[in-house]
Amino acid sequence: MDKQELIHHLHRAVAIDREPSARLCTPERISEIGEVLKTNTSDYPWRESFEDIWRYLSEIQRDYYQQISMVERENDYSSNCIEELDFAIDMPRFPAPEVLIAISEAFRVYMAAGGALELEDVFFGPAKKGVGNYAARKRKEQLYNDFEFYVNFGDISMSKEEIEKHRESSLESKAIEYLAHGKMNPHFARVLNRTPNYYDISDPESYLRGYRRWKRNKRTTK
Repeated sequence: MDKQELIHHLHRAVAIDREPSARLCTPERISEIGEVLKTNTSDYPWRESFEDIWRYLSEIQRDYYQQISMVERENDYSSNCIEELDFAIDMPRFPAPEVLIAISEAFRVYMAAGGALELEDVFFGPAKKGVGNYAARKRKEQLYNDFEFYVNFGDISMSKEEIEKHRESSLESKAIEYLAHGKMNPHFARVLNRTPNYYDISDPESYLRGYRRWKRNKRTTK
């Protein structure tokens, strides 16, 4: 039995609905748990109390932060359960019950595996060959997202004329500028007093091949 099969069987054993259709700790699973909490309180009365506590705390936060902390219940999650917890803490807001339950499910799978699984496996999925673990994949995604913003919008300190000129420049020249500033939007690099280095940068063509591959993958996974 490989890791994914083990995770699937253990997930069914520890899940609050016992027949989860979405994968462990994913945005889809968080939403799925949210639906369970809405539709089934008779089997587990604590769920209703949990919901009441969350609503009460949310109202307090909404009043205290004057509705700027986005404490409303999410309708559609977009991140892994750990990232959703981090987002809630950063806002700050009390995490929604389904986020906490999704984390609990993953931890229970990890413990039930008795050492056969790593925390990386249950919370983020196994590392992918040639791509790395979740943190490495997210780092690459963030870098390409940042570069794409620079490609489309340039430097926020630019005038309208400069932005138009930037948009007309080649993708390669943008890549060189971006890489010379340490894989960072030049505007933010200047704010941090980073001096561009045009003489010791990674190969722009190699970077652009990775960027184009990322864009293709992003389109196919939507």
